Amino acid sequence: MTELADLQIPNIITPDSGPTFLGKALEMLCNRIEVEVQKGTPEQKGDWRPLLFIMTDGKPADIQIYNNVIPIVKSKNFASIIACAAGPKAKIEPLKKLTDQVFTLDTMDATSFKKFFVWVSDVIGVGGKSVGTTDSLELPGPPAEVNIVI
Repeated sequence: MTELADLQIPNIITPDSGPTFLGKALEMLCNRIEVEVQKGTPEQKGDWRPLLFIMTDGKPADIQIYNNVIPIVKSKNFASIIACAAGPKAKIEPLKKLTDQVFTLDTMDATSFKKFFVWVSDVIGVGGKSVGTTDSLELPGPPAEVNIVI
């Protein structure tokens, strides 16, 4: 855990629009987890298991890289992987390859986004599990604006 005042967010340059390189983003995430998440040992308590939230308004443009990174992401012991397909052009099929916890957000207005992020905060509040535990995370119910994909 890092104090908020000490948090250093990496500078990631992205285009204003264009392809969705979700595979490359997940590769970068996996590399950062290897460096930044401390696993518990008999001598030291580890970090909490990370939560992964993905929000996309499209589909992966780098589908081969995305498909190749899925097993690596799944091996990283996330407490939960939650994906949100936001908007009418977002595709749920690629997200379902990564996680069973896929949600859709049909309307992309300020109220819907606010309710979604309040819900995400609630999930984070219940997601504090230590790295190395295998307990599954029980998610609180999403707001009415967020649809569960079965």
